[in-house]
Amino acid sequence: MKLLLKRTEDLYLSKLKGVQNVVHELDDGEGFPRLNRLQVKDCYEILQIVGSVGRDNIRCKVFPLLESLSLSNLINLETTCDSPLTEDHSFSNLRIIKVKACEKLKHLFSFSMAKKLLRLQKAEVDYCENLEMIVGKC
Repeated sequence: MKLLLKRTEDLYLSKLKGVQNVVHELDDGEGFPRLNRLQVKDCYEILQIVGSVGRDNIRCKVFPLLESLSLSNLINLETTCDSPLTEDHSFSNLRIIKVKACEKLKHLFSFSMAKKLLRLQKAEVDYCENLEMIVGKC
């Protein structure tokens, strides 16, 4: 299954159990090199989309082709990315992000991630009660 995920361009995850970190656990930390669209919904165990898992920095390209990211009803999501991204092409193609009903999310982007969002056109955030700021520290 992980080989198929490496080639996937569109991915919809719903009611996924046993996964806390999307990139590390589903793609062996390789960053989904071909993914264009990611929608994650009703996955109550997910804590982060990208995480370092014991390392200080993320050293691979993470979502280099991703254009659209939709996160909905992830009640335990704490952050989209929990540590600095060292690779310039990470999230560099992201144009649209939609976040809805992510109760524990305190900030949408880390500083290191925000610097890479040169093509971002739309950020939509609804019903994220604990959101303190759009860009915050890791």
